[in-house]
Amino acid sequence: MATQAVRIWSNGSYVVDIDHDEDTSNAFFKITKDGFGATLFSIGEDGAVVFSNGVSIDSAGAITGASIDHGATIGRGDDDHTQYQKETDFTAGSVLFRGVAVISQDNANLYWNVGKTQLESNLIKITSDGTQAAPALKFNDTNTGFFKSGDSVRFSLNNSTIMTMDSTGVGIGTNTPDTAFHVVSSTYPTFENPTTHHVVAIKAPSGKNTQFIFYEAATPKGAVRWKGSSDLMQFISFATGVSELTMKGSNGYIGISTDTPTQPLSIMEKSGHTAIGGFCIKLTNKTGANSVAGNLVRADTATDDAVILTAATDDECMGVFLDSGVADGAEAWVVVAGVADIKFDDNVTAVRGNWVGTGQAGLARTQAAPPALGIAAHFEEVGHCIEHVTAGGGGTFILARCTLQFN
Repeated sequence: MATQAVRIWSNGSYVVDIDHDEDTSNAFFKITKDGFGATLFSIGEDGAVVFSNGVSIDSAGAITGASIDHGATIGRGDDDHTQYQKETDFTAGSVLFRGVAVISQDNANLYWNVGKTQLESNLIKITSDGTQAAPALKFNDTNTGFFKSGDSVRFSLNNSTIMTMDSTGVGIGTNTPDTAFHVVSSTYPTFENPTTHHVVAIKAPSGKNTQFIFYEAATPKGAVRWKGSSDLMQFISFATGVSELTMKGSNGYIGISTDTPTQPLSIMEKSGHTAIGGFCIKLTNKTGANSVAGNLVRADTATDDAVILTAATDDECMGVFLDSGVADGAEAWVVVAGVADIKFDDNVTAVRGNWVGTGQAGLARTQAAPPALGIAAHFEEVGHCIEHVTAGGGGTFILARCTLQFN
């Protein structure tokens, strides 16, 4: 042991030494006991401090071997080194919570995202309902924000309730929405999409109906409905309980006062326009057999609203069957004006521009020039050919397109 400048003995057990040689190998100040057997405390010549319990402070001031006691009991008996915390124990942006024993972070539920400068929370509980004038969740120090009223949540804009959400739906301009989305306004709402053609979309499950309903005060008056089960777009009057205008989605047919249009335009399924430009009406087939498309017909003298086939060179032809297969006694479409496909006599060629008149029973004949006025054949006129169709030989009955003109 180096020579000490000062040594103090205490009852032969405790010794205090102060070194003087600045050799850096011995403590500048040291307390020992048990005949130098145990060092209780020392200060090195570089200023480092060492305690007998293992705690030390180096010349730079760094502490090692120490635990911080945050407990209620004084002393190291209840020390918990896990209670010692520093800033690197936490993630940047963490919101810290003081627990019973430690400070902790819970980034999964509450976190300040430094990069996005935003608070990211999993659950926020607002314990005050607030009011329209003083919203519970508000923007800056204003009366604009959200508040709770009864079982509804409302949005206040400058101390005026703009929107309400309750168990019924969302109300704009009303605090008591009647439906899932209820708007009350003295001006009409505007829906605008500047990038696509879809402005308002209404969806329903497959096969279900979607519709706009129009009210007068509290009374529903009409609706625009997509009837998914029938593939129909309908304009409905609640006064009559029927669709005033229907468009069939599969073919674009339009029905007026009918949901089942069988022509491109059908009015009550009693009159309509055909796909090739004819005007047709529904009359009862009384020919005694199924209808044949293109056959010429005249009014039946025995049954109201009915037709029979024309006789040979009949001078009272008034229409053409549009469809084949309509049973005797059932209503069939009969083209009475415009354009129709007409069935011609056996092995007769239809020539564009030719005059057309009645031929064999239910059939038509054609000739280049019309009969002269004042003779009976003039009243047998059916119309004029507008296409050329060549006959296929004996036993063939062609269909050719004609404009209709009955004298």
